[in-house]
Amino acid sequence: MKIGIIGAGAMGSIFTYFFHNAGIETTLYDIDRSTVDALRNGLRVVAGDTTVSFPVAITNDPAMLTACDIILVFVKSYATVPAMDVISSVLSPESRIVTLQNGIGNNEAISRYIPVERIVFGTTTIGATKIDRSTGQYGGSVDIVIGGADMSAVDDVQRAFLDAGLSSTITDNPETAVWKKALINAAINPLGAILSVSNGALLENEYALLLQKSIIEESVAVAGALGIHFDAMAMYAATHDVCVKTSKNLCSMLQDVRNKRKTEIESINGAIVRYGAGHGIETPVNSMVSTIIHAIEESYTFNV
Repeated sequence: MKIGIIGAGAMGSIFTYFFHNAGIETTLYDIDRSTVDALRNGLRVVAGDTTVSFPVAITNDPAMLTACDIILVFVKSYATVPAMDVISSVLSPESRIVTLQNGIGNNEAISRYIPVERIVFGTTTIGATKIDRSTGQYGGSVDIVIGGADMSAVDDVQRAFLDAGLSSTITDNPETAVWKKALINAAINPLGAILSVSNGALLENEYALLLQKSIIEESVAVAGALGIHFDAMAMYAATHDVCVKTSKNLCSMLQDVRNKRKTEIESINGAIVRYGAGHGIETPVNSMVSTIIHAIEESYTFNV
């Protein structure tokens, strides 16, 4: 079995680390020349008190992915379409394409290029941070939930994850898993980025909690209009639980803002606003935090 990973960021680095440890041949692909050059000297991963370095097969040539049986897409959500534009024509017609990306709409974007029977999608709770171009930090928790239209494809991907020591569960409703994660991210990421605080600090701010509650209530209403049903209080409790368990973490959107990178706001709160508008549901708080994040982005020169 050969694995291809699209995107040498935080998630791509940590999944490469797991596959490498399991002795599974892995090719890492990234379009950024400086990242590729840095990783030619090897990938370094910090895991707790341990730091390991190992060689990786890194390339900016998409043709190198042709021999891969499973391709994991780990680019930012706004880069999904550009990435698929480049790689889709070189992939084997038998390959499985996997997205565990943040946000809503990645699966649909990939399906413009790849038959749905070959797509496996879902979520992961794995903690990952990119320290520099050649160093990733593993933050623990590797639960993965996946599903898809073709169970043989889903089984193949789960087998690869389990072989790599990655806990994986199959669901017959991966869309619900994606939306649940998106709703939690919608109530954490923009607030952490705007206030420039850790996830746990949000729980100590009564006004942030009010905003979280409003974001969740709006988001649950929008999901319900799409036939994806959640209980607002249960989602609020789940969000609170994530903030507790990741209390010291800086959310990915805050990391993007601090590094003057484009954020994934449009695939999270922005997507909720768009779906809400399409169903006549008002989402003023999701719209407000989306606008503030865009204003922050506008204030710096993108480093994407």
